[in-house]
Amino acid sequence: MSSSSTDDEPVLVGTLGRPHGLHGELTIRLESDFPERFSPGMVLDTDRGSSLTVEAFRHGPRYPLVSFEEVTDRDTAETWRGARLMIEAGSRRSLDDGEFWPEDIVGLTVVDENGVTVGTVVDVILTDLQDRLVISTLNGRAEIPLVDDLVPMIDVEQGLVTVTPIDGLF
Repeated sequence: MSSSSTDDEPVLVGTLGRPHGLHGELTIRLESDFPERFSPGMVLDTDRGSSLTVEAFRHGPRYPLVSFEEVTDRDTAETWRGARLMIEAGSRRSLDDGEFWPEDIVGLTVVDENGVTVGTVVDVILTDLQDRLVISTLNGRAEIPLVDDLVPMIDVEQGLVTVTPIDGLF
């Protein structure tokens, strides 16, 4: 399934956290499921109007850690805290069948297995354990785990997400 995003839109792949150690290494909150994105030599744009070149990437004891050629000490690393790392949408990995970019799902109409409208997807929460759809309904917001038993179909072209709601979900 291809993305509906244009190829020149920036896409968030990570947010830099606190410095780690004295040599410019930073914690990073990953927004990408493609670890090769952080291979040495990769150049990432920032939301601060400049680019950073990955020097090293590793999994630390609690968080992933990244170092950049342009950041060589803790003081400089501190200035990058909170920076968002971006790539162009066109440089994302190819999607496998049944995969979607979160922004392609947001805004789709949610229907139950009988075709009755339940609401609209307003967000997709990505986690290590279980991704979830956030659906705006007449009764407020509901979160539904993004698993085949509860979300048997996503049809971006038709603009529909079919859900099999469990009692009390909506």
